[in-house]
Amino acid sequence: MVAKKAYTLSQILADIGSLRGIINHYRLSTTSGGYLHYAGADGGDYSLGQLLAHGTNGSSGQTINSTGFTAINGLSVNVGIGIYKFRIEVDLTTAAAAGQWELALTAPAVSTVDYKFFWDSGAGAAAGAVHQTTITTVQKGPNPSVIGPYWATYSGIVRFTAAGAFAVTAATTVGADTFTVWDGSTMELKPFG
Repeated sequence: MVAKKAYTLSQILADIGSLRGIINHYRLSTTSGGYLHYAGADGGDYSLGQLLAHGTNGSSGQTINSTGFTAINGLSVNVGIGIYKFRIEVDLTTAAAAGQWELALTAPAVSTVDYKFFWDSGAGAAAGAVHQTTITTVQKGPNPSVIGPYWATYSGIVRFTAAGAFAVTAATTVGADTFTVWDGSTMELKPFG
């Protein structure tokens, strides 16, 4: 039989001290759902190193029927100064109409941004734009001729020079032509450095 080495009180206290240092560094907490979160240096509540948000429109979705840009419920997060990688997915359904759906980002002060925008439809139509360098560029879908689903995606890097809300807004080019944004819409941000 091999003798086991004793785990001394001083080793136990050293290990507890190390764990406390890790916990204090990341300010760990759990939500009511049991997910592990930590408070970032920018004050954001991060899950697994990323800031997440999702549509909060309920089962009937959020109807967009204005030519003025409207915030999409739930697709807004507070960010701090720094560089973030982001991915935004907007799920929407259009009515058969002449108006186009439009999406735009709003943000606090930005020094640099580089992202791509892509949309796809249930009918197989798709389009996109790469190397977008203005955060407020309005992205438009097609003139829909049939009712159908669309999926719009933003993906890129942004450097915020001020803290504030980073959000997705939506409008239609013709006020009488509506579209619906669904709860499956999401935002993911990951801070760099």
